Amino acid sequence: IVEDLLMLARSDSPNFLSISEVDLEPFIDEVLDKAQALAPRKWYLDHQAEGVALLDRQRITQAMLQLALNATQHTTTDQEIHLGTEIYGDQLHLWVRDTGSGVPRADRERVFDRFARGSTNGDSSGTGLGLAIVRAIAQGHGGAVVLVETSSGGAEFRLELPLQSPEGNLAAASKDTIWS
Repeated sequence: IVEDLLMLARSDSPNFLSISEVDLEPFIDEVLDKAQALAPRKWYLDHQAEGVALLDRQRITQAMLQLALNATQHTTTDQEIHLGTEIYGDQLHLWVRDTGSGVPRADRERVFDRFARGSTNGDSSGTGLGLAIVRAIAQGHGGAVVLVETSSGGAEFRLELPLQSPEGNLAAASKDTIWS
């Protein structure tokens, strides 16, 4: 808990992120490999954006693995967890989607708050800091984390990060990307 709180306290400092060029295709493959070690589930890669993005590789990996861990806590071994990346207009989207129990409407606004825990969380080992950390990482990149309703009844958490750096330089380039 102390390390998580310290990380959240540092999230406002200018040196919170260490930005570098990240090749998106191998990056999401690496995240998926690490996520699969969290729990036996049906893991899938939905889509891989092509190109290079300016990101803090370690922090975005941390955020994606936190989202994957949350998904394992709300699914069973026969359920699916999907990861993916896509470029939409001027944003990079990275997501974790599951076919589990989903997030009750009453909890959707507060799940990103520090120490907030879902009312149907069957795992009592969490501190309620995971999604606050994910939000701090997304905001540090000038983006956001959003909870998206799914048709399967599960949950999709998506990092929406701008493709423009604060200096106005293009932060990602796409090859053969589907624009929507």
